[in-house]
Amino acid sequence: MTKPNCPNYGQPIDTGWSWVICFASFMCYFLIGTSGQALSVLFLELSAKYQSSLTVTSLTIMLQILLLSVSSIVSVSILVPKIGERRITVAAGVVFAGCSVGCSLSPNIVVFIIFCAIQGLSVGAVLVPVIGILGYYFDQRRSLAMSISSSGLCVSTIAAPPLIRALMEAYGLRGTFLFLAGVELNMTVAGMLLRPATSYRTSGSMKKKLLSDIPEKDKTNSPQDMQVRENHSGNHHIPSPSVNSEEANHISEVTHNQITRSHGDGLEQHTSTSKKDGTQDVHQGTKNALKQRPVLTRYNSIIGGVEAAETAIDETLLEKVRKTEDTESCTNCCCLRLLKEIFNPELFEQWAFLLFLLATIPGATNQYLFQYIPTIAVFQGATRSEGATILTVCGCVDLVSRILTGLLADTRVLRPTQIVAISQICLGIVCQFNMFFTDFNSLIIMGVLVGLFVGPRQSLLPPMLLEIVGMAKMSRCLSLTAVVGTISAASHSPALSAVVQSTGSYAIVLYYVGIALISSALGLLLTPLVTRLQNKKKGEN
Repeated sequence: MTKPNCPNYGQPIDTGWSWVICFASFMCYFLIGTSGQALSVLFLELSAKYQSSLTVTSLTIMLQILLLSVSSIVSVSILVPKIGERRITVAAGVVFAGCSVGCSLSPNIVVFIIFCAIQGLSVGAVLVPVIGILGYYFDQRRSLAMSISSSGLCVSTIAAPPLIRALMEAYGLRGTFLFLAGVELNMTVAGMLLRPATSYRTSGSMKKKLLSDIPEKDKTNSPQDMQVRENHSGNHHIPSPSVNSEEANHISEVTHNQITRSHGDGLEQHTSTSKKDGTQDVHQGTKNALKQRPVLTRYNSIIGGVEAAETAIDETLLEKVRKTEDTESCTNCCCLRLLKEIFNPELFEQWAFLLFLLATIPGATNQYLFQYIPTIAVFQGATRSEGATILTVCGCVDLVSRILTGLLADTRVLRPTQIVAISQICLGIVCQFNMFFTDFNSLIIMGVLVGLFVGPRQSLLPPMLLEIVGMAKMSRCLSLTAVVGTISAASHSPALSAVVQSTGSYAIVLYYVGIALISSALGLLLTPLVTRLQNKKKGEN
């Protein structure tokens, strides 16, 4: 619907172009997921081609993830407020595809890692903005739209591996990355669809439409009055009389003629006013004043150059603003200002958000299950092909689960934090009963359960932050949460892998992951209580 009382009149909310924005965001996430799947599927081939160890080859994924998290917070804090989501996505799409071309032409593993790192920067630049913009286009269907957008990663998990494997067999490693570069270039097309919410500003034609909707009895101001008030907004001492252009020219001409007659020899000048019974002189004392040529010249210049004076005032104000900005830029340290913009202290004033960040550290282990479920299946007794099948089943269920949880969140029956907390508790219980999943049939059930409960945390992450910090701070808090979650996931992966290598089983790891998920869920459930406590303390103060 189109809401007349929204900040930008004419902006579609929950309809029309809003769903085009959602599709563009979905495409961006799908392309990002496809690129990530390429590194995972072709991992062994890359190690063999460049004759590098698995540890060195794994730096491609690690650096890409780390730089992705850093780039996301810089993009949200600095780039988006200055140039907007559309330009960032288009530019990042060009860099994104260009890095895939560079990967196909890399002569050694070092150059390949550099291109993957740059690709991580470009991915991080669009990861948060393309889903943050949905908050401006959706209200009643916001959770569903964000779930559909993030489900692009699920679709890439299902569709990309067989496609990449087929390309590898047909065109080789270099041809596969060149083909992916052409596919990834579609991110620029998706970026062009991301129309900024600020573009729905009231234009001249829209102003006329708005005026036509006002009743005649309320139209007490003429268009000239509106224009004068717009030009002089904030200058309360400047009146806005209803004077048409012909009357203004006549007054200016009469006044100019009256004053210029006194030039030359200082002739006496009298001004008279009209009354109903005739005319009479009212300004006898102006004779001596009008003889002063400098005064007349200055007065005449003011009458003849009002627009020039207004322009000069505007230029003076702009010059003062420029000088102020230059002074501030000279006195303040540039690095400190950038750090303040990135890590805004106001974001950490809410206790609920701090608790949410703490809950993110153990909560990030849910992605560990999704990434390592084929390996877990092999350790539990399945073959490698059966492990790949379980991953596909898990991805399909995850896609359906994200959409259903988005619909559930839009019903407002449960808050997003409650939905995610329930899903994490269920997933933690599944991990505690891992000893019962020992064959292919039972592992299929495990894959379904993991797919059912692993996705809500990621798909409902923006709605959870909207619930906690609001729309104004959502994008920056989302980028900070992504950084914390990325660091947690990156640190858990080698630590848990070391435990598996020492014990030869995933039992202890799954027990730990289950406890971590349940503790994270308890933190999410406590966020409303913490918010009430903080509000109560502010009220007492």
